[in-house]
Amino acid sequence: MRKYLILIAVISLLVFAGCANRRPILSPEEQAIVPEESIQETAVPEGQALNIEPEEPLTDIGLGEQESPSQEPNLDNSFKIKKDTVIAQDAVGPSWISWDALPNADLVYVDQKSWDLWVMDEDGNNKQCLTCYDNNILGINFPLDKEDNIHWKGDPEAHPYLPIIFLKVENENSDHKVLFNTPSIGWDNDIWALDVKEKKYYRLTNLELGQGVQHSAISEDGVWYVYPLRYDMGTPGKNFGLDKIVFSKLEINKVGISLSKQFEDEPKGQMYYEPNDIHKNPSGSYTLLYSGTDGRIANPHSYEWSEGNYLGKDKTLQETPSLHEEFFMFSPDGKKISLMKGEMFLGRYFADLHISNPDFTEIQRITYYNDCNVWPDDCKPDGAQLSRLEWKEDGKSIFFGLWVHGGTLKPYAYTELHRVDFE
Repeated sequence: MRKYLILIAVISLLVFAGCANRRPILSPEEQAIVPEESIQETAVPEGQALNIEPEEPLTDIGLGEQESPSQEPNLDNSFKIKKDTVIAQDAVGPSWISWDALPNADLVYVDQKSWDLWVMDEDGNNKQCLTCYDNNILGINFPLDKEDNIHWKGDPEAHPYLPIIFLKVENENSDHKVLFNTPSIGWDNDIWALDVKEKKYYRLTNLELGQGVQHSAISEDGVWYVYPLRYDMGTPGKNFGLDKIVFSKLEINKVGISLSKQFEDEPKGQMYYEPNDIHKNPSGSYTLLYSGTDGRIANPHSYEWSEGNYLGKDKTLQETPSLHEEFFMFSPDGKKISLMKGEMFLGRYFADLHISNPDFTEIQRITYYNDCNVWPDDCKPDGAQLSRLEWKEDGKSIFFGLWVHGGTLKPYAYTELHRVDFE
């Protein structure tokens, strides 16, 4: 009996040691989920998604014929951090602004206290609100807003060369519940476009009750806008629901701004899809990077198509069952991919910034917020994970939001918007 008691004591110590640096933290998706018995099934929209491949793979950037590695290789230390700066508090979702229609505005981002869009310069100065009711730099209010009914706004994406910002806004079906109806996380929202020069909003979707859109992607030539249509809320604690990827062209003319749907696909069947970025290849084809999962651990995938040939070629870039990967963004020259990558422990994520080559055969870890042994002065003791990433145009800096945990009772305690400069 004494031997068994000693064995039990040893096992208990090992379990405690393994959990000491990993506090049980709820992700935003988990907090947004209501009890399972209160969730009603959502009808799937009519129409079948494409699930076909061309006879010959499209391989412009080397994604077509590579075998997916099962283990994480190491990229040579080509990216060395020169400086890591917090440029905004309570902020996430940065998108780089390439045009000059707004003075001193290099980034558009989300203020998480009010869920409004703000702009600032690349150093975190000259912060100005873009969508605040009766108090913004454009002098116009969002069409659905009233003094006693302000709609949450999020997930901004600046057009690559025109003074237009795309955003997600909760719609008329929203119950205005924290996280459950938060843009880019919850449901009952729509895609809008803000023409900064003309000072006018355009509604691009009218989704049904229980539907939503998460992170979208715009091609670097401004032709394609790809978004995930979320039509099923999923099962709490098991998965994130179901999406189909909608491929649309941007129609921008004297009449206004609109989306022209070209095709949709669920390339790996019914699962959760999150488009992140689009790169135009030398031959004229396009490569979409997206995160996908039928559970809680997402992996990187690519989807390649060309004009007039929508028989997309889908490719799993890497399979890491124990590591969650998300927010894939091509570097300005298309030769590298930035991403969030980390483990999930007891259903929680501990993820840092990584940089990979396009086929994921070489990967370099950049930050160590979740490893106090490497970063004793700059780590986050209770853990952290990144949100949307964005490269600076010269490829020498990366911007991202960082969700910082405050312990078991304070999951996602606060957010910081970081700028990481490389040597």
